[in-house]
Amino acid sequence: MQSTYADSRTSATVSPFFQMPGSSVVVRAEGLAPDANATIYVKNVVARVETLKAGESASAVTFPDQIAVGTTETTSTGSLEWALGVPKDDVTVIDRWINNSTGQVLKTVTTNYKFQGTVKVIVVDQFGNSASSELTVIRWITGSPF
Repeated sequence: MQSTYADSRTSATVSPFFQMPGSSVVVRAEGLAPDANATIYVKNVVARVETLKAGESASAVTFPDQIAVGTTETTSTGSLEWALGVPKDDVTVIDRWINNSTGQVLKTVTTNYKFQGTVKVIVVDQFGNSASSELTVIRWITGSPF
């Protein structure tokens, strides 16, 4: 779906663009649709997603290179500013879908991820307009003799 509201010149920045784990960066985007829902993705991550559905004995495991890390809204001018945490350790996110009437867990999705090296931060609004920028995350090698 193409938006008639969005600027044809979208842009995104990550500041600072070089960061150590355990801190945060500011993601800014412009030229998106005004007052729209936006999702922030990180691409080139090290991730493992396990999905277990009710009544199934085995879980499905995938290794995506892109994950959604948050959602927000754009301003009336089509811009946004969002704080992105750079995890120090592996992050585990567990999502459960529960039947309201029975309380039974219908599906559990467990996502484990970490940022390492250069990742791409992508902002996409609900109309498909997008902008991206890069972030380099440096991890010290543990156990080094130096």
